[in-house]
Amino acid sequence: MDGVELDRLVQVGGRALAATRIALGVSAVVSPRLAATPWVGWSSTHPAGEVLGRAAGARDIALGAGALLAVSQGPRAERTWVGLAAFCDVVDAVTTVATWRRLPSPGRLLVSAAAAGAAVVGVAAVAVTPSRRG
Repeated sequence: MDGVELDRLVQVGGRALAATRIALGVSAVVSPRLAATPWVGWSSTHPAGEVLGRAAGARDIALGAGALLAVSQGPRAERTWVGLAAFCDVVDAVTTVATWRRLPSPGRLLVSAAAAGAAVVGVAAVAVTPSRRG
């Protein structure tokens, strides 16, 4: 696999991640407890946990939709949206690891791995997407 093929693969991965983000965001808005429980455990059954689930879901819908819509506006716009989403994923991963011992055992690994993986794909997609308009 040459560099151009790898760059294209990473771009496609970034777009697939954006579409997945929308799907997960919709599920979190519809069922906030389902989305929030792996991350915050029992507190997802309280109103604050539902707010967290819906807010994170809305954020993911907006970031995913923005990234996918930006594809038609050129590499610079796409790079911006994918970068913003990657920033959120980095913050999610870092805050999850920072509170590791206070989070539910099975969920913390899932959430931190998903956030870190999404951050890596997002950062890689930004790195291979040209910054010029095109």
